[in-house]
Amino acid sequence: MRLTFPKNPKTVGWARPVAIALLVGFGTLLLSLPISFFLFLTHYNSAYPKDPQNLLSSLTASVLVGLGLAAIIGATSLLLSFLFGAHRPAASASV
Repeated sequence: MRLTFPKNPKTVGWARPVAIALLVGFGTLLLSLPISFFLFLTHYNSAYPKDPQNLLSSLTASVLVGLGLAAIIGATSLLLSFLFGAHRPAASASV
């Protein structure tokens, strides 16, 4: 016995680009957090060598940078997918 679910015509046009944009933003966040943490930590350790708050400061800054980059790149990918998806030629019904 095979279960089949009917497709909802309201979500066909926007569900896939939104899911892709969310995954792109999440991937950007996962990539940018350790990179920016390392860069901020080396900067703070060279600027303030004996400061005990270097770890917390670099973690806070890297989270802010990661969230900002994830939001910008996710929104950009969503915009591009909607712009390029709108100009897709329609499939012909005749075979």
